Amino acid sequence: MSDVLIGKEIGGAVILEFLGKGAMGEVYRAYDSKLNTSVAIKTLKKDLVDSPEVIARFRREAQGLHKLNSPYVIKVWGIGETEDIHFIKLEYIDGESLRDFLDENLPVACETALIILHQIVKGLEAAHKKGIIHRDIKPENILINRKGRAKIADLGIAKFLESSTLTVDGAIMGTPWYLSPEQVEGGEVDSRTDIYSLGVMFFYMITGEYPFYGQTTQQLLYMRLRPRNNPPSPKKICEDVPSEVEHLAMKMMQKNRDQRYKNTTELKREIKRLLLNCIKISPEKTLNKLRRYEEEWQELLRESLEKGNLGDKDSFVPFATKLITNSSNFAQKLEGANLLKSVNYNISSLNEDVQIYYYLVMERYKALEDYDTDKVFVCIDEIYDMYESEKPERQKRLMSWLKENLSYYLINKNRTVRRTCIRILKKLYPNDNKTWELFDELHSFEDGKRLAAIEKLDSYNFDNDYAVDLLRGCLWEEGTKAKKKIIHALSQKDKDFYEIWVESIELFNPDPSVKRRALGNILKLQKEQIEWLRPIVLDLISDLNPMVIKDFFSKLDKQHQNSLHCMISMYFGRLLFDILAKNHREPETMQSLVIGFQSRANEEFGNLGPSANVESEDEVWKECWDSSEFLMDFSLEQWTSLSWEKQVEYAKAYQQWYAEQNGLQRDVEHVFEDVSFELVLIPPGRFLMGSAEDEEGRKSGEIQHIATVKRPVYVAKYPVTQRQWFKIMKSNPSHFQGDYLPVERVSWENAYSFCEKVGLRLVDEEQWEYACRSGTTSKNYWGNDVVEEYFWYQGNSEDKTHEVGKKKCNPFGLHDMIGNVWEWCVDTYSNYETKSTGNSAMLANKGVSQMLKAVRPVKVQRGGSWYDNIASCRSASRSGLGAKYSNKILGFRVAKNIN
Repeated sequence: MSDVLIGKEIGGAVILEFLGKGAMGEVYRAYDSKLNTSVAIKTLKKDLVDSPEVIARFRREAQGLHKLNSPYVIKVWGIGETEDIHFIKLEYIDGESLRDFLDENLPVACETALIILHQIVKGLEAAHKKGIIHRDIKPENILINRKGRAKIADLGIAKFLESSTLTVDGAIMGTPWYLSPEQVEGGEVDSRTDIYSLGVMFFYMITGEYPFYGQTTQQLLYMRLRPRNNPPSPKKICEDVPSEVEHLAMKMMQKNRDQRYKNTTELKREIKRLLLNCIKISPEKTLNKLRRYEEEWQELLRESLEKGNLGDKDSFVPFATKLITNSSNFAQKLEGANLLKSVNYNISSLNEDVQIYYYLVMERYKALEDYDTDKVFVCIDEIYDMYESEKPERQKRLMSWLKENLSYYLINKNRTVRRTCIRILKKLYPNDNKTWELFDELHSFEDGKRLAAIEKLDSYNFDNDYAVDLLRGCLWEEGTKAKKKIIHALSQKDKDFYEIWVESIELFNPDPSVKRRALGNILKLQKEQIEWLRPIVLDLISDLNPMVIKDFFSKLDKQHQNSLHCMISMYFGRLLFDILAKNHREPETMQSLVIGFQSRANEEFGNLGPSANVESEDEVWKECWDSSEFLMDFSLEQWTSLSWEKQVEYAKAYQQWYAEQNGLQRDVEHVFEDVSFELVLIPPGRFLMGSAEDEEGRKSGEIQHIATVKRPVYVAKYPVTQRQWFKIMKSNPSHFQGDYLPVERVSWENAYSFCEKVGLRLVDEEQWEYACRSGTTSKNYWGNDVVEEYFWYQGNSEDKTHEVGKKKCNPFGLHDMIGNVWEWCVDTYSNYETKSTGNSAMLANKGVSQMLKAVRPVKVQRGGSWYDNIASCRSASRSGLGAKYSNKILGFRVAKNIN
């Protein structure tokens, strides 16, 4: 259903994109014109809404949640039904799940874990007061927005699911890792049930491990019921955990609920006390760690000052002023200014240097929030008056601050902001009055005067850098013809970016091939994000209001920093939906316009996907290229039906094309000290992970599903050798000795430590199998037969490892992916479950989850070894062992992220 709903209107909101699947159904981002904001739409599975009684129960539950007004709980905007689709309309969070955060940051610093826990508890407190128990607290159900605000998702949904047709005989509602003993026993639940689950999650955050493990789900659940089987001490796992924090976690997880915190209010007070104590012991260190969590940070700061945890206000001022004056970025400066503001500190009592910093930072912040240009530049005018009366050495400092802030506003999209800048520039640079008079005309609100000034540009010579910035800012407002003249002037006057402006002129050439070539040249020349290039590119992809589109581009920067072409090919369809939704267009009209817009984009830029080398197979690219994600989809029937030879040919072509298109090298070298690692580019893609049911040697943990590697990555051409290991670690644990043999007898923990030392990382499991297959869908990357030229296994290894790279590589250029030594992956081993991972959502396997046999979690190994038979040497072959385990068949391979 995910593609079918795109563009449709549900509950007054136009569906823009598919976000993912959950236990209830599918989740989409949509635009609601009445609310004038993005919302999340959850559609319910048909088997959950197969009776009027279930629907009525669900409506009552959702209505109760609608009345719950807490900033720490995802807001429910409404529920409804349209065309047999039952849905909930929810608050949309632009951020990440706690699971995503933990995947990158385990174990979490105690201060950070506490501030996240504190917010979740405040959300649960509000729910519990309304009689709502969550019942399924886990990292996947906590979302964190860009300001660090944690919000609880799916509150109350677990109760609905528990009583719906989803429940099967003997099933337990909740996630096994986090279930309380009373849930395992099927008893009554209350607010302390959520506290237990929260305790397990907190334990996991501060240690990186779960308090209980078992070989099967049943064993895992039983472990928490045994009277003498208590969770291990967090300090034994992570010695940095303070005793008071350990006590907090252990009390939350007491088997007897009467021994836990009696309610979330009591728990909230204890967490607040611990946070304030952390600040008291180490103010700067703690507050620095918690900066991301803006509102909580301010609240803790105010309470710390009130309680005297930071000493008196005067003693705390140096920390705040240091943030303002010495920080390298504006966000940190703003935190220092807000710190002084939050305690109502008398700013006039500070020395003038700090006063200047404070006012500049705070007024610039106001401009960012609401473009209150009068306030901003009245402030700058006042500082300029101070500048005129100061001694030369003070003038120099003031001048640098004025210039720094003016530079920020000169390329601003708001003409009024730029006009006020010109007024200040006249004072700072009176000798350039003729230039400023021209720019007064360029910023006139009279079209005739402004266009006449544009015609004069070529005859003016100005060397002032601020004039160039102002000219760039003019690009935001003018039409195509005027833009072209401004760009021509910039090509003469902006020496630093001369080549880019020359190429930009060609972007207005009516010949699409010239336009496309020029855009490609700009991408090669582009060394950083260039704000003023955007209005030019916007003209190429749409005649719609560029101010609307600009917001879209700014969101994209973080993911695709150096590829405007990538921006265009990935998002033009979604962008159009956003704009049309705001203009209240009918869904049918929207769909037809999108089709036309796609055609226009292809006309402007040619084929946005890789071009085929074999004419007879051109259709493969058209069918398998996913322009919305900018990747190849190797899971489609059009791909899987190709012969192995064709898959290899096309996978190689795709890898090379992706490298060229994004300015990347296929083969790179990573050097740490005098140790070199050869790495190969693995482009993003979607593929069939796991094994087919009829595959020879298949094991139960290999259920086949679609997985997506969304980002490119560099993966080592060979497993880590003993020579590389010895140079870094000064030891060699291997059973078979030789410089170019793969290092073995290495535990996961030691492999992880090695990666940290050299600035690389272990490969994650999805990336490993995707890189191993390299586009092939056969049992092995060389086909389905045994071809010994590709791998070392039981039949040809002579019971030992062999030098890396002696066997043929796979289509992407990696050696020894199968055989020689098993390779550690970063992931914890389990059967493929429904969970949010860094790359994809995996399908549910109803079988037994494979967990650790002892105390530590099982980590994944892939690919088989010299010791194994054919059945274990396959692309889908996987196994799991404890993180401390080592063996002469176990090695690893490194990877490197691409920013």
